[in-house]
Amino acid sequence: MRDLRYEQFLNKSGVPWHYEEIVPLSRVDEVESFKNQARLQAIDHDVVTKYAIEMLDGVQFPALCAHHGKDKRLIIISGNHRYKAYLEADIPVADFYIVDADQEHILLRLTFESNLLESPIPPATDVRYQQGITLYRLGIYSIEDTAKALRLDRTTLDTKINAQLMSERLTILGFKNARKLTQTTLVVLSRIKQDKALLKTASLAWEARLSKEELVEVTDKVRDASRSEKEQARVAANFYMQYGDRIGTTAHGKYHIAQSTPRQRFIKNLNSLLSNAQKPESLAPYETVFLRKIQRAIDVLVKVNRYGNPS
Repeated sequence: MRDLRYEQFLNKSGVPWHYEEIVPLSRVDEVESFKNQARLQAIDHDVVTKYAIEMLDGVQFPALCAHHGKDKRLIIISGNHRYKAYLEADIPVADFYIVDADQEHILLRLTFESNLLESPIPPATDVRYQQGITLYRLGIYSIEDTAKALRLDRTTLDTKINAQLMSERLTILGFKNARKLTQTTLVVLSRIKQDKALLKTASLAWEARLSKEELVEVTDKVRDASRSEKEQARVAANFYMQYGDRIGTTAHGKYHIAQSTPRQRFIKNLNSLLSNAQKPESLAPYETVFLRKIQRAIDVLVKVNRYGNPS
């Protein structure tokens, strides 16, 4: 069935297309069609079964959309669920909108936009932002155009792009924990342009678990020491000394966090005190009862305010 809304979408996209009323489904390249899907799970089989039943009941479905791939076989842009439902209902043909274009960026954009327009299972927000990053990095569309096409927040998309680029840069430079850094950390680190200073600062951020405020201070001072890469590395090394109490070294030379939070230290000391209280010679009975009441109070405090600092 022709779909006026989808035809308007194709016209607005500026791509050449034509409509074919009867297309054998044997012409579809199923492997490539599922491979180019804009969601993590290409097919929801419950949706397919629902569509197949409706097709057998005579319900008319909008035409699928595809483009020509290798050997002139069709790769579906929009309609994988309908395609599978036709097969499940033993219907060998369907009508198609055929896009007469082969540029990767056009086909990718059509696939992403079609999923927002027609999909019975719209992609999750994080998937849509990953689509936006993929589309932008083709180098054809601006951040503004990409965000508008996929209905994304422009600032958030820009942040995610910068974070991914920084993660990849750190990985190339040999920093093994790049993917474990938070998005905020990666964006702040992007202020540093010189490689050695960046690696030193990234290592410090990871090993000392710097807060955002601490990391901003470090990166700004490293960046401002722009007279030479050696000077930036020296500034970063000074910060290592400043935050050295947070970093310890294991026998294998790997880093671990040496500084515990005030809550952790408080609970550790309390547990030690309670343990000693079990010894008859250490405390009088009423003191032991009192300490146990403190323990119960602290347990409640931990549950109520998990990340706070007990006073």
